[in-house]
Amino acid sequence: MVSKYSFDTGATLDEVSNNDAVGTGVTYGTDRFGNTSQALDVTLNSTHLNLYDSYDGFAAGTAGKISYSFWVNFKTITSTQQILLGKSADAGCSGNDRQFLFRLNTTAQFEITSYSSVSAGNFAVLAANNVTCTTGQWYHVVLTYDAALTGNSKYQIYVNNNLQPLTQTSVFGAAIGSGFIDATACIGVGAYLKSDGTICVNTQRLDAYFDDLYIYNKPLTGTEVSTLYNAPNTTVGLNDVLGKTNGVVYPNPATSHLTIKTDEEIKSISIYNSLGTLVQTEKTNSFSVEQLPAGIYISQIKTDKGTSAIRFIKE
Repeated sequence: MVSKYSFDTGATLDEVSNNDAVGTGVTYGTDRFGNTSQALDVTLNSTHLNLYDSYDGFAAGTAGKISYSFWVNFKTITSTQQILLGKSADAGCSGNDRQFLFRLNTTAQFEITSYSSVSAGNFAVLAANNVTCTTGQWYHVVLTYDAALTGNSKYQIYVNNNLQPLTQTSVFGAAIGSGFIDATACIGVGAYLKSDGTICVNTQRLDAYFDDLYIYNKPLTGTEVSTLYNAPNTTVGLNDVLGKTNGVVYPNPATSHLTIKTDEEIKSISIYNSLGTLVQTEKTNSFSVEQLPAGIYISQIKTDKGTSAIRFIKE
């Protein structure tokens, strides 16, 4: 994982690295677990995110690899395409910065448009035709890309833990070619963006709740997608289950040791990584985390009062 935007803190911060998104017209809504103000509320024609010209260092070129994982719940669906993620500034704004567009298409299905040149005339469109989206439902969507594979197989789209067959619905010129190229357009959530971060064309705008955008420098496996899809609700605070005690996790961020201080008797502590994989178990309130790679972790704490979960950062 190279970037994580959970939106749980009422901000568009990158919780893994320093690529904090710039939000325009940002408000927050209820996530898929019913937690209020913990999902991005993308309002038609007024909300979008700018993730800058990021990730080409490992995504572009003949060895490029990347995965995007997110949850989306459409507020409206019409015959107009809606941009979920895009890195493309095209002729609509006199731009030649095409890389990819990941959209809900005119038939309410997920599709990827991939360009093999920054200028016009070379692209292919692949659609996941087996899933037709409706409003008011959360969808877990994963787009993976691996330049080392051939043709259309460079791409995989998972929807709600199911790998989708992709249909080529349009092709022009050199089609996908060798894959992602190093375009200068900014990555936009909900809108086309130019290289300066401004909106390229004010069309195909997203109208949805959008949550838990995770970005990886590798193609995720089916097992990893399943872990993300089945990840539990981890937003419950420590004090929510420990009663009127002063539960504290420190230091946070941690480098070598982590301590959980509470008046309640701790039965066990389970540490999960950002994919939801159990990586460590403990029975004492102070323990080493030195062996853990840097990243965001969830500590599940069982006490005689119940179970709680709290995030911490390992530096």
